[in-house]
Amino acid sequence: MRVERTEFAKFSKYSSLRLTSNYELPKLAFPYDDFSSFLDFIESGSRPKGGIKDEDYGQALSLGGEQIDKDGIVNTEKMPYVPFDFYDNAKKGLVCDGDILICKDGALTGKCCIVDFAKLPTDKVMINEHVFIVRANSRIRQKMLFYLMRTDFFNSQVIDLAYRKKAQPGLTLDHIKALKIPELSLKSQDEILKKLIPYEEKINKLNAKKVNIQEIIDKSFSKAFGFSYDGFDSLKGIKAYRIACSDVSVNGDLRCGVRFHRPARVYVEKELQTKMKAKIKDYLAEPIVLGASISPSDYDDGDYIYISMATIKGWRLDNGSASTVSDNYLNGKKDKTVSINDIILARSGEGTIGKVALIDEDVKGVFADFTMRIRLKNYNPEFAYYYFRTSYFQYLIETYKKGLGNNTNIFPVAIKEFPIPDIDLKKQKEIVAEIRKMNDQQKKIAEDIADQQVLIQKVIEDNLYKTH
Repeated sequence: MRVERTEFAKFSKYSSLRLTSNYELPKLAFPYDDFSSFLDFIESGSRPKGGIKDEDYGQALSLGGEQIDKDGIVNTEKMPYVPFDFYDNAKKGLVCDGDILICKDGALTGKCCIVDFAKLPTDKVMINEHVFIVRANSRIRQKMLFYLMRTDFFNSQVIDLAYRKKAQPGLTLDHIKALKIPELSLKSQDEILKKLIPYEEKINKLNAKKVNIQEIIDKSFSKAFGFSYDGFDSLKGIKAYRIACSDVSVNGDLRCGVRFHRPARVYVEKELQTKMKAKIKDYLAEPIVLGASISPSDYDDGDYIYISMATIKGWRLDNGSASTVSDNYLNGKKDKTVSINDIILARSGEGTIGKVALIDEDVKGVFADFTMRIRLKNYNPEFAYYYFRTSYFQYLIETYKKGLGNNTNIFPVAIKEFPIPDIDLKKQKEIVAEIRKMNDQQKKIAEDIADQQVLIQKVIEDNLYKTH
């Protein structure tokens, strides 16, 4: 255990009156220099007004913190797009092949990746306002800079600086100037990078076998029900289309919005209705229920957690990030609690609306008013969970939601009318087993990649600490 002494007067140097100690840089075999002195370029990006829209699918990529994978590559599982016009007229945030991206705020602060256009669907790529582009100057190899930015001593500095803010953590350009990395000769860098080649080759082979969970789910349902995703993807790219006035009458709400009348939405509904005759309401054990609202005074050290949209944004219930509520808050809210096999669906908020979590363990929790609880009977809940995650089902939510900008919502009256596969429980179980098997294979690949990443960091740190 390290013990430090400090004077009370020093606390006043920080506006947040931080009581934590500053991070001390480890002693290396190389001298430290300012991180910024190794940079040729650093800047953040932007997004269009109104944020990311599904109708921009297939245009220019807009990368944010969620696209920075823990393995140091771009996560292609869910790619946000912006219009070509916005990309072409952007004055900042345009990404080049080989750029390093680092998340500059929020819970992902400090996470970084290196961009490889060969693994992306387009070379028209930009970043949003939550990310910095980093390019090395002639003092350091770009790849060496990337590996140094993934070391423990670099991330410890980032955390120390970023968490000095009163609100959520954030990395500013002033913080960038305060960061330090070791100064290595180009010869030393090349020697280290040469030692890393065998590990990188193994990682590349493993990455070639990677399939994200969305692809696994869609592939399994496409195989089982004959979905044609090629037709769906081509229709999603259509931006201009004609509709007749009579088309407005095909729904109970007389929807006139262009989002609802997209050809891709018509295609998805036709595909689903042709292959399945049942609706979600046919398998409901009880009506779909909206959650409970909460005020700051309701949070307390109680036995029940509050299941907000934020706790299910990763497609599972994240108990660790959930706050607990007081016993008094529970009074009159027993009908807003969850049981094993319940499915919680986020009903509001761009980027979160439509996300689902399966309650697969005994949890004491109250679900939030911006979520809904779906409780099924005579149906495999895990199969339903995976079906709700298919691109088709998510697109129905995208096109049926109401509202503008970030204030969009979908309600039980729409969800209960959505088609659902009407196959026997045995077949449902087989599809679930297939998805689980493929997902387990991907987890093993991820573990193998992580092992190689650890070995890479060991080689780097061994070379940084050893005496030359």
